[in-house]
Amino acid sequence: MSYSASTQNQTPTRNAPVASTLVGLLGLILAGLFFVPWAPHFPSIGLDPSWKYGLNDALAHGAVFGGDVVFTFGPYASVYSRSYHPATDGLMIGGSIVYALGFCAAFLMLAWPRRVWLLVGLPVIVSFLLNRDAAFMALPFALLAVVVRCTQDETSPWRLRPGPAVLIGIALATCAIAFSPLIKGSFAATSGFASALIFIVLIRRHVAAAISFAVLFALSLAGAWLIAGQPLDALPHFFLAQAPVVSGYTNAMSANGPAAVVVIYAVGAIALFALFYRRAARHMGLPGYVLLLGLAFTLFVSFKAGFVRQDGHVFISGELLLFIGLMGAMLLPVRHAAAGLIVSALAWGAMGNAILPVNGPFIVDRLAQTWRGTVDGLATRVNTPEALQAQYDASLAAIRSQEPMPAITGTVDIYPTEISGLLAAGLKWAGRPVFQSYSVYTPELNQLNNAHLTSDAAPDTVLFAFDPIDGRLPALDDSLSLRTLLTHYGATEMAGRWMVMKKDDKTLHDRLTPAKTQSTRVRTNNPIRLPTDTPVWMTVDISPTMLGRAVSTLYKLPRVWIVLQLENGETIRHRFIPGIGRSGFLASPYVDKPEQLRDLQLNAPGQRRVASVTIESNDPKLWSEQMNISLTPMNVTPPPAPRSLTIGPKTESAIAETPRQTVD
Repeated sequence: MSYSASTQNQTPTRNAPVASTLVGLLGLILAGLFFVPWAPHFPSIGLDPSWKYGLNDALAHGAVFGGDVVFTFGPYASVYSRSYHPATDGLMIGGSIVYALGFCAAFLMLAWPRRVWLLVGLPVIVSFLLNRDAAFMALPFALLAVVVRCTQDETSPWRLRPGPAVLIGIALATCAIAFSPLIKGSFAATSGFASALIFIVLIRRHVAAAISFAVLFALSLAGAWLIAGQPLDALPHFFLAQAPVVSGYTNAMSANGPAAVVVIYAVGAIALFALFYRRAARHMGLPGYVLLLGLAFTLFVSFKAGFVRQDGHVFISGELLLFIGLMGAMLLPVRHAAAGLIVSALAWGAMGNAILPVNGPFIVDRLAQTWRGTVDGLATRVNTPEALQAQYDASLAAIRSQEPMPAITGTVDIYPTEISGLLAAGLKWAGRPVFQSYSVYTPELNQLNNAHLTSDAAPDTVLFAFDPIDGRLPALDDSLSLRTLLTHYGATEMAGRWMVMKKDDKTLHDRLTPAKTQSTRVRTNNPIRLPTDTPVWMTVDISPTMLGRAVSTLYKLPRVWIVLQLENGETIRHRFIPGIGRSGFLASPYVDKPEQLRDLQLNAPGQRRVASVTIESNDPKLWSEQMNISLTPMNVTPPPAPRSLTIGPKTESAIAETPRQTVD
């Protein structure tokens, strides 16, 4: 394999000066310390804090992930969320240290020996991480780049001699990327793809090295799973359970934003890809093109992570560009390395400014916060570790004050998301597998939760409220479970903002019975008449076209809407989730308050009957204009002497508007 003299001259092989190397190593140590949550977050109320608290509590009580819990995150979720729980703190710190070691080792090997001083930028980027996804996405590609360097010929300017220290570094990075899917299931995409490419690169040069890498990867994954207290035979089920979570995410959770931000990312990503191609990869032979494939896939996954839900998630894409720019600076000729850093920094700043001001004060504040959190957190853990438990207890007391719960005996679950209040109150949680209703967006997940409600593990009591995200039709959240609650649980009283529903299988099932289902095929944007003298269960099967499926895979589809024309003349418009439409949902009466469930069970007057439903889609090239629908009236036979609904005193938490957060 030959290389032009100009290329070799552009990439000098001499080592960097000792002083700059020491500065870079100091930066590397700081990055590793910054990555570990020495000063963790503590439980609070809200959508995001609830899933963080819920996952920690589920793990602490022996829940099996992929079975008892089906969610985006795995047993090492706290490594991502940085959320403290006394029973899982050791796992969080240990897992974070393992990942930090692998992360730092990979970047050190990328920069060695010429540009170790560039590692001073690593703690800066780690400080900027508003979403930690970028760091977990960057490491697999970094390790791929290291392995490609190791397979280069002795004459190559990118050659990294695989001595003992380098092999140890590769092993540390391999352990880190192997268990990253147990932190967040979607990390399996970048981890698995990069690992497959690494295996291909290695097996061409050294079969034993390829097999050793594969064995270490498998052992690290299985070992981390066992250390988390999970049964080994459940590991395949964890990954299988991620399929509907990942596949349904794009169409259910998409959120739009400025198109200019998408263009900025595309320009930055293409520019970095071109620099890697022209100034490095094409000179590395076949491994160089494998490296380009890994880069393209990483940039694509980052694009999906940042722009399907175009809110604060945009920072994922911008932060990934910063990591790629830094990697390029370690590998490319000086002039092009500088260009890559400038492009990535400008793209990150421009994209971030669409969400919040990314300026000098923002940068200084992020650096200061990270430094203070690391120093103070280390000091607390060394000098007064009991302070963590005290702060945890104080946070639970604050939750109990802000979100008081009724006194309940027996097992209990809560809908749709506010698990923090239930756990802080010390109630016996019998949570459904997908324990926050906004995440139930495919028929498989809908059926999974519904099966829990009809099993022996079903809760004795359910606390129910409506709180949909993104303007969704309220009845779509856990729609099959809502039907089962109506037929197997009796709405008894209001406690704050929650409807207390008690299990009552026999009498309620007799009172709400389905009638004959009518099915037909209709066009979108045309009203569908509903009977107004009875509740109506409806299924809607609207599918993307072939072009729509391609667009959904590469980016996201435009939203579908549902318009309800009420019997009283009122028109209501909500976001519609096609995956839930295929499962079915309560189309009439229109319900958006928990006390309306009691009215429905009693067939009380004054219900908001729906006269017609229209499924709106203005993109016939992406969404099919024809859809299959079915309507099933539900006969309601109220009890002979229905008692009045007890409305408990409204607490402050029931009146105050809890800040809506967006899932990570």
